[in-house]
Amino acid sequence: MKKKFLYFGIALAIVLGVIYCPFKFTYIVYATGKVFPTYEWVLGRTYDGRITETIKNNQLGVISSYAGKEFQRGDVFDFYINPEINNKQFVERGETIGILNSTELMRQINQLKGEREVEKALLKVYSTGQKIQTIKEAETNLTLAKERFSIQDKLISRQADLFKDSLISPQQYDIAKNEYELSKINLTLAEAQLKTLSTGEKPEQIKFIIEKIENLTKQIASLESRKEALQIKAPFAGLIQRKKGGLSSVEVLANIVDTASYIIVTPVRIKEFKNLANGQKCVLKLFNSDCEMEATVCHIDNAIQIIGGKQAIYVTAKIDKKCPGVYPGIFAQTNLHCGQHTIIEYSKLLFQSLFYR
Repeated sequence: MKKKFLYFGIALAIVLGVIYCPFKFTYIVYATGKVFPTYEWVLGRTYDGRITETIKNNQLGVISSYAGKEFQRGDVFDFYINPEINNKQFVERGETIGILNSTELMRQINQLKGEREVEKALLKVYSTGQKIQTIKEAETNLTLAKERFSIQDKLISRQADLFKDSLISPQQYDIAKNEYELSKINLTLAEAQLKTLSTGEKPEQIKFIIEKIENLTKQIASLESRKEALQIKAPFAGLIQRKKGGLSSVEVLANIVDTASYIIVTPVRIKEFKNLANGQKCVLKLFNSDCEMEATVCHIDNAIQIIGGKQAIYVTAKIDKKCPGVYPGIFAQTNLHCGQHTIIEYSKLLFQSLFYR
């Protein structure tokens, strides 16, 4: 009888010890996650020829910035990746990644610059009151300018036919067009100089010419700004990733990932959903290293996915402390610390984790 009371007392002490145990245990969810950059910049080309720039926020899973460059109908343009970055792994913020050349834009700039040179030459004559050359010399220059223009006019006609038949490249055609425009400008300049030497102009024309030069300069500056905007620059410093193939309807030309901040995205079984919360800490262990990283849960997706035939949700954690040599795309074991629990609560969670499907 005494032994029964003894055994009962021991059992009761154990039960009470378990219920009122002051110690708490950390419940940990074990899974495998993949490292991503917080921000990612993609330079692409759509199948209709537009050049696009996209900045993706992987932490929120949204496109935070989008820009596209579209040209006027009939405009000939070419795009190429800056060859200086071909052998680089990292680029700095503001470094040129790609360059777009617009034939129409270059034509407009050259035309305005030619008109400005004509006006500057006229201003020089009006301002000094002296003839910059004799009428005979001006006539000779005009004759030469007409001959050059006639030659270029015939050449550009031939080059246009060859370009239509795809027998010459757009670059060769652009060079021929620029030479034609230059000969046309020189002809206009020669005619204006001969007219000035032959007839003379009134002094009040000086103010008008100065205003015209200033106006042309402003137009040129505006077009030069547009030309500068066609140079595609890195929005942030980061790692260049060489991606091949296409992304949906966009061909990926260049991809830069921000190395300043990383996240890890981990699929977790749906049965652990109620144990997860933003702000929970994670310990990340690389499979090929003893180095451990620390992370904080920042987003829990509520969309259920089917992974390996089982229901799961994606948990995103921001990496607070990363190991050297960690790059986007690497996998790591993710240990999610889901809070402190009493021994009864811990046992219940462990039982559900092992046997609940």
